[in-house]
Amino acid sequence: MKITLRIMRSSPLGGECAFEYFSPVQLESSKSVVSFTVNSHSTQYFSIRDKYAMDWGRINNLEYAALSERAVVVDFGTPNVILVPATFASNKARISEYAKKLVSYLKYFNFVHFTHFGFLKTTFPKAQIKRILDVFFSAPKLDCEICWDIDEKFHQQMKELLQTYFTENNIHEEVESFNSSSFTWNSALKLLRLARQAEEWRNAMVTSRNNTNDGATPTRITTGAAGTAGEYYALSLFIRKGFVAGKAPEGTALYDLFVMTPNAFSFAPVQVKTVTNGRHWLLSQRHEEIIENLIFCFVQFSDELTRTRVFLIPSSVVSHAIRMGHEIWMALPGRNGAEHSGGNMRTLKFDYSILVSNVENPSQYLSLRQLRFIKEHSLGWLDRYENNFDIFNNLLAN
Repeated sequence: MKITLRIMRSSPLGGECAFEYFSPVQLESSKSVVSFTVNSHSTQYFSIRDKYAMDWGRINNLEYAALSERAVVVDFGTPNVILVPATFASNKARISEYAKKLVSYLKYFNFVHFTHFGFLKTTFPKAQIKRILDVFFSAPKLDCEICWDIDEKFHQQMKELLQTYFTENNIHEEVESFNSSSFTWNSALKLLRLARQAEEWRNAMVTSRNNTNDGATPTRITTGAAGTAGEYYALSLFIRKGFVAGKAPEGTALYDLFVMTPNAFSFAPVQVKTVTNGRHWLLSQRHEEIIENLIFCFVQFSDELTRTRVFLIPSSVVSHAIRMGHEIWMALPGRNGAEHSGGNMRTLKFDYSILVSNVENPSQYLSLRQLRFIKEHSLGWLDRYENNFDIFNNLLAN
């Protein structure tokens, strides 16, 4: 974990007119989260919501949950957010309790904008911040970079507190600071994180292979069972997000669920596709047809029950991707140079560059348009659609 301070210009009265002083940071889709304090009387609270263009209806629901239950709330959307109820320096138990819950969510993210101390009034909450640091640095395997906002009045005190904390706890790290307008994420740390994640993946694959060779038989869910599980998982997710949702009648060919916004202004049929430990979903030629308002919900299960990913994509995007992917596959040579034969099967891939991974000179077979498609649909292109529940609002706007 890396903490970098972002110095916020003091606004009058510790937050009044904060909108003029607060600026968002560059976020990376599903890997980033904004953490802020729920305080309906704070101008900073509204400034963060406005500057990050958060949907007011969505945040109001989260605010109610956080305040009524006195609990830290996480919500995956655009952007991902963590809402923490307001605390006071005297409330020692609750500060630690909230920090522990906050940490349980931070493990899902690589980049955290921690806005809680951006605008302070008259006192530097040293003891409160110390308790938060105790929780943060005692958490195992917290692999994230934190942009920690701090009011310029107390920047030096915060810097000294961090440096002392690092020294006392044998943490070999220097305290870095940025002005609000010049903050950037650490690119070197990002590369190291990717390398670590790749190594962990490789080790997991080796362990899995060794277990299989030792005679252990991993439990595998059947394709049919996975499909049913995916539909019910997606249905429960929509309901938890506040939508009106239900299963389509058995035998409905074009969609599996129907989903409607609570105000009934936006309705969409949803087709669910599920894969377990896979890097693509199977579709067919008929999915190349664009169906107005149809949304595809792609569910990726893993052997670890807590690691499930969901991607919400409009029919037009799916149609273009699978049509171009099949077109490219047909244009490339098969085994021993043989031509590929056509068929009805199509695939939506996490990474379409895999199509040319074993082709010595792809430009010999593909057009510039096809090469551009591969470049634009390589690993990471699906990230923008992960937990894309705002797609229903976009349907309404269109």
